[in-house]
Amino acid sequence: MVLQLLLENAIKHNEISKEKNLEVHVAFTNDRIIISNNTNPKVSKDESTGTGLRNIIARYRLLTDKTVQIESSQDYFVVSLPLINHQ
Repeated sequence: MVLQLLLENAIKHNEISKEKNLEVHVAFTNDRIIISNNTNPKVSKDESTGTGLRNIIARYRLLTDKTVQIESSQDYFVVSLPLINHQ
């Protein structure tokens, strides 16, 4: 469900057109899933509140002591989520 939220976030916050493609990548490492996208910020009057990302971080805190890592620049946005192994 976190993947859906991050995909919705990418669509919500980026301009998408033939000239400005949105590329979302999902990759796995041994202990993390990494979701990244290029950024083409929408020109809008509404600032992001960051509620969605805060909720993801809070949910992960309930499940694990591993951290959610977020990296943002002018060109890309990356969220690295710890994989949770319930044994």
